Amino acid sequence: MIKSHNLVFSFVAVVAVSMMAFFVFGCSSSSDSSDSNTPPTTTPPTTTPPTTTPTASVYAVYVANHGANTVSAYTMNSSSGALTSVGAAVATGSGPESVTVDPTGKFAYVANEFANTVSAYTINSSSGALTSVGAAVATGTYPMSVTVDPTGKFAYVANEIANTVSAYTINSSTGALTSVGAAVATGSGPISVTVDPTGKFVYVANYSASTVSAYTINASSGALTSVGAAVATGSGPESVTVDPTGKFAYVAYYNASTVSAYTINSSSGALTSVGAAVATGSGPISVTVDPTGKFVYVANYGADTVSAYTINASSGALTSVGAAIATGSGPVSVTSVKLP
Repeated sequence: MIKSHNLVFSFVAVVAVSMMAFFVFGCSSSSDSSDSNTPPTTTPPTTTPPTTTPTASVYAVYVANHGANTVSAYTMNSSSGALTSVGAAVATGSGPESVTVDPTGKFAYVANEFANTVSAYTINSSSGALTSVGAAVATGTYPMSVTVDPTGKFAYVANEIANTVSAYTINSSTGALTSVGAAVATGSGPISVTVDPTGKFVYVANYSASTVSAYTINASSGALTSVGAAVATGSGPESVTVDPTGKFAYVAYYNASTVSAYTINSSSGALTSVGAAVATGSGPISVTVDPTGKFVYVANYGADTVSAYTINASSGALTSVGAAIATGSGPVSVTSVKLP
């Protein structure tokens, strides 16, 4: 829960879980000989083409229920988008605040704000059901956001009150987390953490400090090293994301009601502001980039709207598409996905 504006969130993660059908095929031959002086008549081998079952995908949706201390699992109809509950919600730690899924679709992770832990689960590839990996792992105080790097080897957690980001290695067989070492310092009030698509850099939005911290990732250990001084942002950075190309980062500012663009140095990970922040609706709380990397969307909690922007492919600069679109009351999260 973000102390500065008393919001309680239930975050959602979506994953496509692949189901493979395997087959075995072979060929047979036969020959017939009438007598020893007559050359045998040979029937050529007959090969039956293998029968294959196309790969199917189960789309699963996971919701962290902050007040219930559970995470709910659903399957999603890929045509209609309708959700069907997988079964009873699964227990988490106290105050589950953020849920994410690893890139393989095998494991899910939940940051438990009040328990100061992160829980790990295996995902059933057929049903999407969750099974706890074991005891939750300790984080810093008030973990607010959890993410997994694109390789699926490392997980990172932003700890709001501890003013740190924790790093973990992921066991590729079990999904269990192991702390990489001492948590790394951030600015004050880190509440959002993301990894760039190249898996080289981590970015943390520091709400209270009005900064964004950048780190390089050790490819072997997952350990983080600060790129340098945190970059000043607008007031109350609430959410940070990186575009699919890894060239640009975007930050939504809850107090300033704006969103900013930054270029990413491909060698160091350092951020450089593209220019003046662009207006959003009141209280922007979540920012995302669509899978094509052409558009940015911002959920405006105070305005009950979502704003859309085009991305300049060269500079990363944002241009408003037009008037914001009305949503339900208090939108807190926005994401974009390519439909199958």
